Amino acid sequence: MKDLINKYKFAFIFLSIVAMAIFFPLTGKGISLRFFEPDGLRELSEVTNLGIVSNLMSMVLSRIAILKIIIYGFLSTAMFILMKNLVDKKNVVLTVLAGFFFLLLDKVLFASSFVDLSGFTSYFVGALFLLIILNVFIKNLPLTMRRSSLFLLGLVGTSIYPVYAFVFFGSTLLYLFVEKQDRTIKERGVYLLMGELLGMMPLVLSQKVIYSGFSHNLIEGFIPLITETNFIIVLIMVAMVSVGAVKMFTRGRRLKICLAVIGIFAYLIASLSVENNIVKYITFLSYNAGCLYLLLNIKNSVVFNRRIKYYYIFKGATIFYMCIFGNIEVGSLLFLSLVDVLIILELYDSALPKNFLNNVWLCLFVLLATSNIYIYAKTLSKFDEMNGYIKNKLECHRGNYSIPNKYYTEYLYDYIPKSREELEYYILYYDVVLFGELDDIELHFNVNP
Repeated sequence: MKDLINKYKFAFIFLSIVAMAIFFPLTGKGISLRFFEPDGLRELSEVTNLGIVSNLMSMVLSRIAILKIIIYGFLSTAMFILMKNLVDKKNVVLTVLAGFFFLLLDKVLFASSFVDLSGFTSYFVGALFLLIILNVFIKNLPLTMRRSSLFLLGLVGTSIYPVYAFVFFGSTLLYLFVEKQDRTIKERGVYLLMGELLGMMPLVLSQKVIYSGFSHNLIEGFIPLITETNFIIVLIMVAMVSVGAVKMFTRGRRLKICLAVIGIFAYLIASLSVENNIVKYITFLSYNAGCLYLLLNIKNSVVFNRRIKYYYIFKGATIFYMCIFGNIEVGSLLFLSLVDVLIILELYDSALPKNFLNNVWLCLFVLLATSNIYIYAKTLSKFDEMNGYIKNKLECHRGNYSIPNKYYTEYLYDYIPKSREELEYYILYYDVVLFGELDDIELHFNVNP
């Protein structure tokens, strides 16, 4: 039985995600892109505020259900394997752990970045490419990669989501500056930059960004979301860092360690009980500074510290560009949460033997995936019932298009049409024969949930 589990563990992961994806309904932008017929690349890049690759993927996957389900399973499994390889290629249990912690993500974040099709093709796929380029930089892979592969990586990686595109480009410039002494890296990095510039061109030409102020986006947009989202992952990471801090405490630097731990726990307390965004911002800074200090001193390893530095560089760049662009959504926090998961994997790998509790973690992953499958099967049933109710209401009533609160759920994102355009495609998708005028319709829940 043990050998069977080891042999087919990747198949278990793939099939678990596939089974879950069967119950992910098409909603929001996914429905719109199902009917969208672009005349060219320019129109394709302008249809949403996402990149060409994201829009194209959404168009294809929204029309071919079986392909959508397979892609969900394949890319998810690939991401978990990549996260394992980033930390330790030989420690196979990290793949299962990555999948387990991914399923532990906050349900709103999970719904907006994975369940929602446009969120999947932008935030999830974009995060996957950021992890790929992170792996490339940490391991100095430009030394061995083909020039065409570097160019293609830059082209596709910057054609998914504008914020991630600039993180991609900015981190590449920083990497080439840090590794400027290596002539081979510098020469090959030019091909990566060329691909990135070409991939970013449609975004720069088609996207209109209304700058609302960096500090405003940071304090009023980013901080409330980051402190209210994914607390369980942060708590697990803090617990593991704290164990390392206890071991460090016996070796000296006790004042600095105490200050770091106080800063970390101040953030946890502020996340749970403080409403003031300025206080949350200050504790968020203290939390990251404390974690970074402890992580860089927890092991006497150049390779480990190099990875930690790159994790925080990418986190900082992501936050910076999110606040530059504004319009911060919950799904855009996915990459930051995945970096936290990577840090947890780093600590697990450094503290425990290779493949420790491999089969136990696989069973826990399958158990958690099974519970998610059950939840989304129930959610899909309620979602279908809601759409039947909405269709009946639109075909039989004028005005007062309120939806009973029993249909509200945090397991789905953007699942009722909000704009006129979304409503038009919704009516087309569900074959609704309107009784009233389209302009008079505004779907909403009875009371704000």
